[in-house]
Amino acid sequence: MIQCTGERDSPYLSSLNINENSVDALLIGTKLGKAAHLILNPYSDYFKIDNETITVPSNAEGSYTITRDWMNKKNSLIATGRVRREKIISGDEEPISLNVFRPDLYFLTLLKETLERKGIKVKGEINDSLLPKDAVYLRTVSRPLSKVIEPLNKKSDNLSAEMVLYAMAGKYFGKPATAKKGISVINNFITSTGFNPEKYRLVDGSGLSHYNLVSAELILEVLKY
Repeated sequence: MIQCTGERDSPYLSSLNINENSVDALLIGTKLGKAAHLILNPYSDYFKIDNETITVPSNAEGSYTITRDWMNKKNSLIATGRVRREKIISGDEEPISLNVFRPDLYFLTLLKETLERKGIKVKGEINDSLLPKDAVYLRTVSRPLSKVIEPLNKKSDNLSAEMVLYAMAGKYFGKPATAKKGISVINNFITSTGFNPEKYRLVDGSGLSHYNLVSAELILEVLKY
């Protein structure tokens, strides 16, 4: 039996995104009676680990949970339960993916850790703020929107959907990009199909919110359009 909360499908949003703003966790049994080994991908000191698991014989029943303290908005990973010895128990050999709180700081922490592994020292604390006036431009890395649309549609990727909403806001209304501006772009499109956007309600890009209200007729006409 496996339980999981704080799932990858409901990521936190950020202007800095990495690994779908999530972390993958695996449990491997060690010595009998000892705590199992919790493996993170990507590994980072960004997380606090609370490992209360115990390793049981390989022929015993394994039952465990891996969660993040999402109710308190903390990046504390909590592993509890029984893990069979020398076997990865993670849902048909797949890692458990958990969303990450403050993915912007997660991104910057991974960047700092990568630089330090390459022998590049990073001074100062990790934080995000407005660029100072004397900031030095280094480089822009971009990719076509089609590369984002593909996983959005083919995999129904929620984070990609939310980021496209902000991308539309930035393109048509400029900075700062907001969800409200992105929804205005969608409402303008609904108008162009001959429908009245005031009869519907859109509050996000992925459609996860229960506050979204649309009709089957609107969806059909948008697809036809």
